[in-house]
Amino acid sequence: MEQNLKSICFDYSHNNRLTIENTAYADFIHFLFTSSYKVGKITTGITSEKLEPYDVLVLGSPLESTLTPYEIEIILEFVKQGGGLLVINDDGGDEGNKTNLNDLTSIFGFKFNPDVLSDSMNYIRQQNRPLISKLEKHYVTQEVEEFVHASGCTLTVEEILSEDPNVDIHILARSGLNAFTKLLNGDESDSPNVPVLVGVNYYKGKVVGIGNLSFLSSLSSSYGFNAYDNNVLASNIFNWLGYSMESNGLSYENKIVSVPLNYALYIWVEKLIENQEWGSFSDITNFALKYVKDHYDRVIEESTAIKKKLQELKDEKKKDAKAKAQKLDKERKKSLEEIEDSLYNLLDEKEKREKDTIKDIMSALKKYEEKGED
Repeated sequence: MEQNLKSICFDYSHNNRLTIENTAYADFIHFLFTSSYKVGKITTGITSEKLEPYDVLVLGSPLESTLTPYEIEIILEFVKQGGGLLVINDDGGDEGNKTNLNDLTSIFGFKFNPDVLSDSMNYIRQQNRPLISKLEKHYVTQEVEEFVHASGCTLTVEEILSEDPNVDIHILARSGLNAFTKLLNGDESDSPNVPVLVGVNYYKGKVVGIGNLSFLSSLSSSYGFNAYDNNVLASNIFNWLGYSMESNGLSYENKIVSVPLNYALYIWVEKLIENQEWGSFSDITNFALKYVKDHYDRVIEESTAIKKKLQELKDEKKKDAKAKAQKLDKERKKSLEEIEDSLYNLLDEKEKREKDTIKDIMSALKKYEEKGED
């Protein structure tokens, strides 16, 4: 496994619902491809050789298929040596999907429950689409205020009997106070503060577990990838799993910032997104920043040259404006003098003498006042 290479492997060998070709997850897959991730797949069983080129393994909701003891052993070793693992289950957990993810995840300290989470107060359109806002401060949940956990199961976090210092599990998100769960047999029970998202540090590697596949879906803007902060959560998950906390002194965790954007650029980006040439503003922004980072010296050189040229144009424009202002002022004064002369010439001789007399009187008065002040 190459260190610091963001490469993600999707398991195809257990009838996984989350696949690259599945159009139901088109927005999420597009996000991966436009975020500098290398994406691959395993189709005929998980082995250490097949995992070697990858940083992250995704078990995307297996259906009516189980992991073998050998595969579980391989995955554990992959994580132990520094790999990232995302385990996604869905409504009904292992029992409802006829799989055995719990045989793997119980080693990390959590299991998927055979239920469906709902909320009687805080939900989107249907009670089985609860909004999750009880979040623990963590890299995975940064800048996430709420995400939709639609038609998903809850988790049980277990005590790890060995109390291994190399294993550290965090409950990253819990259900609300008005949450309840429905079991496969139809029974319901109140389920406030139940875990729905966990993050685990396992030796050198990391694991994220969530019982909700639909947060990556493109089927609905009300509960899928683009609903609330679902896409931010997904981005955080893969950044956390794919990188160490720091690489070459730089943090690779996502950070949401607000910046003023030139309106013309905004309209241009909107058209790109509408034409499906890019997935989102985040994709374009991250690509642009990465380009600047990878070509920093050239960008700075070009930027300096552009700034110099713009300053020269600005100075020239200011100089021209000053010259034009001086010319206009000179022309204005000349025009006023010409108007005054023209008006004076229209006066008859008597009026001219009277005007000259008035000027003389006003001049004498002014001198008298100045003398009086002395």
